[in-house]
Amino acid sequence: MADLVTIPDFDFSGTYYPEILRALIQLQRINVPEITDESDEEPYTQLLRSYALVGHLNNVLLDVTATETLLPTARLLESVRGHLALIDVRLEQAKPASTDVILEFSKVFLISTLIAPEDNQFATVETDESPQIIFENNDSFTIDPTNEPTSIFTFSAGKIKILDNAFDGGDFVTIEGVDFVEGVEWSAGVTIALSLDSLATAINTSVDDAINGRIKAIVGNDNTISVIPIIQDVESIVITESDGATDNFEVASGTFGPDRKGLASTDGLFFDLFPSKPKVGDLVYFAHKDIMWDALEWVFNTPGSGFELSFEFFDGNLEDAKPNSVINLGSNLEMDVTDLLGTNDRTGAAIRVVLSSSGSSEIVVSQFVGGKNIITTTGLLGQTAVSTDEQDYVVGTFWGEVSDTVDATVGLTIDEKVSYTLPQSLSQNWTKTTINGVDGHWSRMRVISFSETAAVLTGTNLNLLGLDTSNFNVKIQIDAFASTEIDITADLGVSGSYVIGDLVTNINAALSAVHISLASVASDVGGQLRLTSPTANQSSKVELTAPSGTDATLEAFGLSESDFPHTQNGIGGNPNVDRIRIDTGNQFLLVPVVQGQTVAEEPLGSSNGAPDQEFILTQRPLIEGTLLIEVNEGSGFQPWDSKENFLNSSSASKHYVLEIQADDTAIVTFGDGTRGKIPVPGVDNIRAIYRIGADIDGNVGANTITINKSGISFVNRIFNPRQALGFAVKEGSTDEDLARLKIEGPATLRTRGRGITIPDIEFLATQFETSVGSKIVSRALGIEETFGVKTIELIVVGQAGILLTEAQREELTDFFNGNKIKNIDPVLLANHEVTVVNYTPQIIDVTATVTGGNEEQIKNALVSLLNPDAVFDDGITKRWAFGQEIPFSVIIAEIFEVDPVNIKKVVLTVPATDTQLGTRELPLPGTISISVI
Repeated sequence: MADLVTIPDFDFSGTYYPEILRALIQLQRINVPEITDESDEEPYTQLLRSYALVGHLNNVLLDVTATETLLPTARLLESVRGHLALIDVRLEQAKPASTDVILEFSKVFLISTLIAPEDNQFATVETDESPQIIFENNDSFTIDPTNEPTSIFTFSAGKIKILDNAFDGGDFVTIEGVDFVEGVEWSAGVTIALSLDSLATAINTSVDDAINGRIKAIVGNDNTISVIPIIQDVESIVITESDGATDNFEVASGTFGPDRKGLASTDGLFFDLFPSKPKVGDLVYFAHKDIMWDALEWVFNTPGSGFELSFEFFDGNLEDAKPNSVINLGSNLEMDVTDLLGTNDRTGAAIRVVLSSSGSSEIVVSQFVGGKNIITTTGLLGQTAVSTDEQDYVVGTFWGEVSDTVDATVGLTIDEKVSYTLPQSLSQNWTKTTINGVDGHWSRMRVISFSETAAVLTGTNLNLLGLDTSNFNVKIQIDAFASTEIDITADLGVSGSYVIGDLVTNINAALSAVHISLASVASDVGGQLRLTSPTANQSSKVELTAPSGTDATLEAFGLSESDFPHTQNGIGGNPNVDRIRIDTGNQFLLVPVVQGQTVAEEPLGSSNGAPDQEFILTQRPLIEGTLLIEVNEGSGFQPWDSKENFLNSSSASKHYVLEIQADDTAIVTFGDGTRGKIPVPGVDNIRAIYRIGADIDGNVGANTITINKSGISFVNRIFNPRQALGFAVKEGSTDEDLARLKIEGPATLRTRGRGITIPDIEFLATQFETSVGSKIVSRALGIEETFGVKTIELIVVGQAGILLTEAQREELTDFFNGNKIKNIDPVLLANHEVTVVNYTPQIIDVTATVTGGNEEQIKNALVSLLNPDAVFDDGITKRWAFGQEIPFSVIIAEIFEVDPVNIKKVVLTVPATDTQLGTRELPLPGTISISVI
């Protein structure tokens, strides 16, 4: 029988060292009273202290174990990672920022050249406040010769000219297979101008898919409508006409001409810039497949004249600005878009306008009226209650005008260099696109207006040259009338020698017989024969010709091109070009870069043939998604595949598992020969290629990446024209983020990546990752049936309060609704359709006078407060809800909170009252003006 053990009377309530030590000393006094020495040197005292310390450590470990056992109480990142891994939630490492850098070349390249090999490094400047941040290009860049363009195309806009305003029943023009019949789709006016307006309106309001959103009509000069493309994939515009007894129309299809690169890059080879008489909407495109440039130089054989031009670049962004103003015209809207297009005449610019609340949009063409660029919609963008608040709309254009242009208004009248500021900045991004099947950086010259001049036959007095009717004829041509060679004797009644006055009188008489409007087009100006078109901007031409049926030449009559110009065209100057150059200014290369640096071919170790071998990456922190493990089993290094586990691996599967621990240690584990292959034994036959370096906030500002760290040759300077974006801290690396994970992690059990309810959709939007691995939505709000039954309006806020681009919203829409063409399955299980729209920023300006405190600190605090992503002190709960009121008093309290000791008084003048947010609105800081006294 076991002996009974009597437990001494002991105070077991002590948990920590002092309590346990006190209880042990009390026990000793009672049970061993003969030990009276309780000094620090007494061995018994030292033993008691050791026992107390061990008890303390055991209890602490029990506390930690108890705390970390449950997710809500866990405080260690490793514990939270373990709990979430049980429900298949993996915490992500820090994500790197990315941006573009621009390389400015120091030379023109005459041969194909490798400029930037893969993994070149660029960096910010290291300061006392911030370490150097390194960025790399993940692709190599080889450029074609830069001494000439890759392609030069002219696009002649489609043309519809009204020759006679007396229409027969059923006269029509056909555009892209769509008939526009007079009296049906449009009606002739009492003047040609009114008929043109009616026909252009019919074209621009057509709902046929061949026209709507693809082409637009512009009423130009010369009784002509120009039909222009408004999207990139329109490479031709087929136009035909059908007339009755009266010849009413003259039409021409819109089309690209041949590539003029070779002619334009060779001295002495000439070509007309436009294949026919220029008109509003004609375009000349210039491209290089690799580089950008900031000067375009023209060398002419014969200069042109009469042009007003816009020089533009392709930026591909249709969400550029808010309109300056919006006017409700009743059945449509008029918007001032001068901030978008600038103060120059940009007539004919294709503008898309979007109603932010619904996403309803329309592409329209700008006009220049009263010194402003304006657009007019064909409807109300689906609104019943029409908003005239410019903040409710977004306008943008694929083609932006280059800024700070020098000599662009000369109008092709002299050899010139058109210089401009490279369109790479916070607001401009010259991107690549495809024009007429050619990919590259494209710029273009667009004809906004074209003015023609009167034709003049120069000379002091032509009969002084000894010419008579046996020597020559006069050939006269005016637009809208057939070219006529007039015989002086037969048609004009001039015989023998003559003077200009007689010739003028007889020409006017002869032309009056052709049409009454031509009765006074000829005049004598200082002894010169001048022929002026009867209608402004019409083409006119007069020239001397040899009599019909003779072989005589003008030179035989004492006339020569060099000594006595006998012809001046009223066509106004279709220039004949010798050279077009892009190599006389600066040239640039755009290089996408990403934060971090590559660890190339790092030896991990040698396989010993054992199962479950583990290897640790020597550098950290690893940027997820960049690790490549290669194994040499005798035939060179070959890549192995990463898997989450070996459950589906066979003995022949070249798989490995990556585990990243809380301290960023990255462990690579191979299989056991049954689940996952064991690497063949060898020496240093396992290596890794990966990227590190996203442990510092890489969202640096514009023009901060300026160091050519790899020393790329032939580069004058580098800069990043826009802020770097995309950096995100490692999940759980802060107390606030750890608290968030405890909430959002279990929430994934509810959705499991699928959405049914509105909260599901809002949550999934914040978890969505783009194709490049970036989380773009910080918060979202769902509203049912905004656009009809079974529709959901999803209002999203981008990271840091930015507005998502159209491409990002489209990708998020496909995520919810699916896209069969792109082979994307929907995550939305309910029979609903999600429409993603941006939130509406409510700009909050603050003007305050503060007694005491620091101005900069106060401004920073207010910028953080008045932000869509502002949170309370718990680091999780959003400060502002959609549609919430922003109290006047909260702004004052925030200012006092900056420095409670020194700030004595706050006088807030703006805002003057509480600010009420709309249903789709969140605050965004505007102008913060703080006066500290």
